[in-house]
Amino acid sequence: MSARGPDALALPAGFWRRLAAWLIDGAIVLAGFFLVGVYLWPALVLTTTLASEVDGARLETVRYAPTPLGAVVLGIAVWAYAAFQEC
Repeated sequence: MSARGPDALALPAGFWRRLAAWLIDGAIVLAGFFLVGVYLWPALVLTTTLASEVDGARLETVRYAPTPLGAVVLGIAVWAYAAFQEC
């Protein structure tokens, strides 16, 4: 069988399971980061409220984004979470 056979480009066993676990872990860390940033440590998250009014109806949109300090804390949190998962 040649190296260019049908199995040459196959994904390794457990690829989708590991990818799903990585995405779920990322969502857990990000949700925790924003909860801490919004409620406990406001310096981590920049909150922007956009308001628009059309024909008497008011729509408010709230956006959250990490500040530079928040990005550093988020990076450390991802690193620590990954390290604890390896234990």
